[in-house]
Amino acid sequence: MITRDLSLVGKIAAILSGPVTGLLPPRLQMRLSQGNTEAASLMSTTSRITNLVLGFYAAASTASKIFGADIDPTPYDAATWLGLAAAADSFVREGLYGLYYHSNHGMATMHDVWGEPLISHLDSELHPEWYGIKRK
Repeated sequence: MITRDLSLVGKIAAILSGPVTGLLPPRLQMRLSQGNTEAASLMSTTSRITNLVLGFYAAASTASKIFGADIDPTPYDAATWLGLAAAADSFVREGLYGLYYHSNHGMATMHDVWGEPLISHLDSELHPEWYGIKRK
């Protein structure tokens, strides 16, 4: 793993690509960042923040519908549905992160590399050696 400091351009690139690349499993995030943990953690963190914002938007949109207002300009309320999916993903991802943090006795940080849970689980089945999983 490389821990060299990123340039400003490298940080901006990691942040801008994060909402999409942060959903990838940690193994692929590290490969995309060429082993740079700072870039991979920026991608992961911006993905988590994007999911949080989309989740808040979905909650606001759903609450406005209860009161008869429609704030979602997309056809078939696509942004609201995307936000609900992101909120569900965030709920699972942050719950798993909480368990990880607790099991490591508080030694984990917010900037650890995390991917989308289902995709990461499938990747760990395909590449158990990268995740430190021993198979019989």
